[in-house]
Amino acid sequence: MSQPELIYFAGKGKGQFVRNVLTYCKVDFKDTRMEKADEALRLLSPYKQFPFYREGDFILAQSMVIARYIAEQHNFAGKTPKERALAGEVVESTQDILLNFFLSKDNEEKLKKYNEETVPTFFSSWETKLVNGKGFAAQGDSYTYADLSIFTVIDQLKLQDKLKSYPNVEKLFNHFLNHEIIGPYYKSLPITPF
Repeated sequence: MSQPELIYFAGKGKGQFVRNVLTYCKVDFKDTRMEKADEALRLLSPYKQFPFYREGDFILAQSMVIARYIAEQHNFAGKTPKERALAGEVVESTQDILLNFFLSKDNEEKLKKYNEETVPTFFSSWETKLVNGKGFAAQGDSYTYADLSIFTVIDQLKLQDKLKSYPNVEKLFNHFLNHEIIGPYYKSLPITPF
């Protein structure tokens, strides 16, 4: 089997969570980073957009589907249907908070509401899930890609200053920041505008 490949832009964007899952699961993958869209590569993508993932002839698009596919292959998606559902819910919530930021960032009033209402709502929900799950978002007995998704979105949105009010979210964030695999990987990432 050929080496799996993730094709995305040089920035974090929609590709970073997939990169994080691949890295955490110790998948030896080719991380193809483009400065601008490569039209020949775009033609390979089912929806003509990035990111997409390639394993030989198998091509998969949509970043959350790619992350889930990899997580499921490596027992990182939850062990039971309930855990997998809860993990999926949390992962989707991280995409919602990301989208809300991009819809708000250019409007002062919307950005204020985002920071004062949206962020606390999501952080409170994650905190409750972590309390109920004894430190694990999917409420099982181990980390899943849901936990890693919380870490990733906090880093991407630079929300670390909000962590003090949410001790379990802060503990989770610090777990991955200092993790033996993710920690050094994160320190090696280039600084990018997105």
